Amino acid sequence: VPIASSAEPSMWRAKLWSMLANFVRRTLPEAAEKLQTVGMGSEEQAVFSGEEGDAGVRTTAYQGCLSDGSLLVLRLHDWWDYILEQAPAPTSPRLSAKKKKKTAESGTGLQCVVDLEEEDVALRRKAVDACRNIFSLSEGPGGLSARQKNAVCGLPLSLALSLLSAEDEDERVAAKEPLTELLEVLGEVPMVVASKAGKTKKKLGETLATIPTVAAELFVQDVTGLVREASRAAWRELGMFTSDETLSSLCASVKDEASEEKEDEDEASE
Repeated sequence: VPIASSAEPSMWRAKLWSMLANFVRRTLPEAAEKLQTVGMGSEEQAVFSGEEGDAGVRTTAYQGCLSDGSLLVLRLHDWWDYILEQAPAPTSPRLSAKKKKKTAESGTGLQCVVDLEEEDVALRRKAVDACRNIFSLSEGPGGLSARQKNAVCGLPLSLALSLLSAEDEDERVAAKEPLTELLEVLGEVPMVVASKAGKTKKKLGETLATIPTVAAELFVQDVTGLVREASRAAWRELGMFTSDETLSSLCASVKDEASEEKEDEDEASE
């Protein structure tokens, strides 16, 4: 019987996160098939190309989504809840039929191999609940479009999943801090949308402005591919709400980095 080396779990874990990142950065086949079957409205900004009978759909509207428009990362959280709370735990073939039935009816579920702290578990639960509230909001005037809802929720849901891949306390803190900041914003969005004030759209834009800023900061950090793709989507869909001051600050940072790289190249050539 071959014995798995201690490095194999890490290898398979890395492959899993890489595969998930590849999934969320593209339109999944079942979503693309539905788009070609039913078509899309002008708001999705679809571009169809290719010969007749071999048309391809190029759009960012449903990247990382299933055919019903739901986020893949949200379904991963649903699966997380299921296997921990409802999935039957494996039983030994040596158990009697009576004991197997008792174990199956207990509903204890499986156990997560990552030893998350209660604070982390509660934070993930809060993120999932907050995102479900966002998805339940109406899409009328003054509200969020389906694409914007996905962008708003994709980043906190991805950060919550990244708690599983954190290998030390520093990496957990690096995921928890922006996640906590984003959850504060998500808690304000339903109240702003439900507000009867005349400047709801402006207030909503001011509230959402924090998300693309956090996304830009995460994108340049050493984060999982899942978080990086969610950051890209958040900036793409919500960047319009970013303040001029934040844009100027980001441009200055890029300019400073370019200047430092040029100075390093000049010193190396000398």
